[in-house]
Amino acid sequence: MVTSFDDSIDSYDNAKSRRRGGLVKRVAIYLRQSPARQFAALLAVLLLLWLLSVSVSSHRSRSSSSSSSSSSSSSSSSSSSSASPDLQTREGGHGGSEESGIGGRGVAVGGEDAEGGAGERGGGAAGAGGAGGAGKVQRHSGGVDRASSREKGAEEETWSDSMARELRERRRQQEEMRKRGSRDKETEGERRRKLEEDSARAKQEELEIERRKHELDEELERQREELANQPRDEVPDLKLRDGSRGSGATGARLTDPLGLVRDEAGMEGQAGGAGGAGGRSREKARGGGRMVNSSLNLLGSRAIAKEEFRRQWAKGRVRNGQARELAGEGARMWMGRARRQRERGELGRRGGAAGGRGDWLGEGWTGGGNGGVEAMGNRSVAGSVSPGLSAPSKPSLEAEAVWKERQKQVVTAFRHAWKGYRTYAFGSDELMPLSRGGEDGLGRLGATIVDGLDTAMIMGLKDVVDEAGQWVANVLPQKINKAGQVNLFETTIRVLGGLLSAYHLKKDPSWRGGGGGMQGGVGGPAAEKYLEVAVDLADRLMLAFTQSPTPVPLSDVYLAQRYAQRAMGGGLSSTAECTTLQLEFWELSRLTGERKYGTAAMHVMEHVRGLQRPDGLVPIYMDADSGQFSGENIRLGSRGDSYYEYLIKAFLQQRDHPEALQVVTASVTTSSAAVAAIDEQLNHTDAAGAGGAAAAAGAAADGAGSESGGGEGGGGGAGESGGKRGAHVDYLVAMFDEAVGGINKWLVARSQPKGLTYIAERPSGIHGELHPKMDHLVCFLPGSLALRATEGRTEAEAAARGVLTQQGRALLELARNVTEACIQMYEVTATGLAPEIAYFNMDENSQEYMGTRQDAEYGRDIRIHQADRHNLLRPETVEALLYMHRITGNPRYREAGWRMFQAFEKHTRIATGGYTSLDDVSRVPPPKRNKMETFFLGETLKYFYLLFGGDDVLPLDKYVFNTEAHPLPIPRLTKGSGSNGQESQ
Repeated sequence: MVTSFDDSIDSYDNAKSRRRGGLVKRVAIYLRQSPARQFAALLAVLLLLWLLSVSVSSHRSRSSSSSSSSSSSSSSSSSSSSASPDLQTREGGHGGSEESGIGGRGVAVGGEDAEGGAGERGGGAAGAGGAGGAGKVQRHSGGVDRASSREKGAEEETWSDSMARELRERRRQQEEMRKRGSRDKETEGERRRKLEEDSARAKQEELEIERRKHELDEELERQREELANQPRDEVPDLKLRDGSRGSGATGARLTDPLGLVRDEAGMEGQAGGAGGAGGRSREKARGGGRMVNSSLNLLGSRAIAKEEFRRQWAKGRVRNGQARELAGEGARMWMGRARRQRERGELGRRGGAAGGRGDWLGEGWTGGGNGGVEAMGNRSVAGSVSPGLSAPSKPSLEAEAVWKERQKQVVTAFRHAWKGYRTYAFGSDELMPLSRGGEDGLGRLGATIVDGLDTAMIMGLKDVVDEAGQWVANVLPQKINKAGQVNLFETTIRVLGGLLSAYHLKKDPSWRGGGGGMQGGVGGPAAEKYLEVAVDLADRLMLAFTQSPTPVPLSDVYLAQRYAQRAMGGGLSSTAECTTLQLEFWELSRLTGERKYGTAAMHVMEHVRGLQRPDGLVPIYMDADSGQFSGENIRLGSRGDSYYEYLIKAFLQQRDHPEALQVVTASVTTSSAAVAAIDEQLNHTDAAGAGGAAAAAGAAADGAGSESGGGEGGGGGAGESGGKRGAHVDYLVAMFDEAVGGINKWLVARSQPKGLTYIAERPSGIHGELHPKMDHLVCFLPGSLALRATEGRTEAEAAARGVLTQQGRALLELARNVTEACIQMYEVTATGLAPEIAYFNMDENSQEYMGTRQDAEYGRDIRIHQADRHNLLRPETVEALLYMHRITGNPRYREAGWRMFQAFEKHTRIATGGYTSLDDVSRVPPPKRNKMETFFLGETLKYFYLLFGGDDVLPLDKYVFNTEAHPLPIPRLTKGSGSNGQESQ
């Protein structure tokens, strides 16, 4: 069988002497082959037809010549002369007679053949000579035919070879074009990726610029309001003078401690332009009109300038050769577009300039350099006003309307979740939205009801509060009395925490701030009923402490049977579970006066304080029998996370608690009247009154507790009387600071190639191998870091009050970076929702994508293993966004939260009611699980609602959220004598 076109050509050459009918048959065989072979066969057929036509023409010419040779000599002569063009071109000599001439022609042509000897002599008779010449012509005709056949065969052979070569060349060119197209496609893809990366980088820089502008705007707004509230006689009498001298050495000097100039002072500033490198003033330019006008376009304060410098320095954006002195302060500032404008001798289009040759320059800042303001008295430095940064202002009414509308969508989502739970699972712990049923995996205590109750209160959903509150008052006590095994940690944070939060939100409406939320006292039973149920539950949970041989509590409690036991399968307790009980139990002691709750919980922290903690980091397991840590696994994810969270939160909760209230040890019953009486005494009596109440209750004021804060007094003792604020719980914040140092040293890592900052794990201890894995749970950390840095105040306010230290700024920077990693865990997936666990790429040369979108900016930095791609509707990242938005004021966190909320709505909402967990966030549509966790109502939707709302609802410096997002008030002391002033909430 012919297997190639070349073979077919060879076959044709070998068979060319055979009958042409056989060739036709072979061509027919080729037609049944592949298209390429058919094409070759078609060419062969066309060639055959051409050869046939040539052969027929030749045969006809020979027949005509034969017929002419038998005619008369004159006819022969005429015929032979026209028989062939070849013969005419090969005439011999023309001698003597016509006959001899013909004979000469015969000799000339016959010379081609060996038999033409007679013609060569040319001396015979004319007729004989003519006949001889004709005979020679006929013999020559056969010779020509054979020669022509040889030439044609050679031509055919040359043509077939040429065709084969041409086909092979075409194939080679096609292959080269295919390879070149592939290379061009790869090059184009790489070019496109680079363009996308450049675009994403530019967008990120723009967002960063907007963030800094927003932060500085808020700080200036706050200072403006403070200054406006000062009495008129406290505002310094300022005088303006032109301070333009040479290179602008004269700086702005103000006696105003805020670094601001009031409009009423009637000052107008003109400034010299600081043009050229080195701050040399090559030309002067008028400043942008008035330094201060009716719109309060004010000079920035020194504190703001220094804060901006530190922020840029921490980001590595202070560049050598581009910094200038800041008004004699010696601070070096990063220069952006302002540098180019200054070199052109330009000043700000708005606002004058102050600050000598060291104008405060940042991205978009173009303040001038030589204008000075001098006042009587002490002198201080003020930075310049930025034309790129207008005077701070609150969000526009239009923007607020947008966020109000988005907040309403969160309320709609809560109602939809409640509808599914109420319809298919009311009274059960959790909803199974796909199968439309309930599940009891948390002790059969109706956990979703209690967990979501305070969220409904905050949203102002009176109908939900009525229904849930009545169930808590009437059904939950029965459930507690019949319940079997419950987990100490889960029941404390969800149920006990939810009851205490509902009590406070019901009793005290001040949490609402200036608006939003429901009215205090509206909906549900009386507040005391929540506290009564909480006391009953806590008394049973206390068995985990009292029946343990060490301060480490047992993990499980049988509520009805009233006994506790170790965890199943090894008996170890999670470190986080043992150390995430303090906020709830301490608050219960404060409300009831029973110090046993707070003492037991805080004793755990005191015990951990005395254990080995390498660089403040703790393993994730504890043994209740020995009281020691078990294993070396260190991580801030599951089983380790909330230990670090409660260190700082317990400190903030307890540091201002008055000593007099900590020694109240009344024997309290659980009746509503008794609870109400104690609560009244705790909240509305002075020190003497509280002491009298304690004495009347039979409590012995046996000391204020140890200096270290160990078990004395409700929640760990008050420390030495008259000592510094919070001395009795200082060890908590010291443990937190030590742990943060260990985190920075051993766990902070950066991904490749983009450099996301994340918190890794060390399964074999701090000296073991770093594991580039981070649970979604770790995203709680930015909120705790921000709380430590500002104590719940805004960044600007904390700086103004002196609370924000250099260490605090570093903590905020780490919080920003980790928050970014948490956001990107959402951004890189196909659904826009984060996986339960993410791994981070450590190989800068890796081009692999694992579970992430290839067009995502950080798609190669984050890797999601198949087993970790589920999403449980977790709240930790939204929690971080709330803290970072309220403390830094950066609107980017709100926008990121809105994208997350939309993703939850799109992929987890079930039409019949409720929301469901997902199996794989890397696929669209994602496969669904059949469960709605209680924390979706208790935490996730609550944090979304607060993120999109006003900052005055449950302010972070007045409320501390437990790890299940249940807000508890931070008790404060009002002005009074010593440490025994009156408590306020």
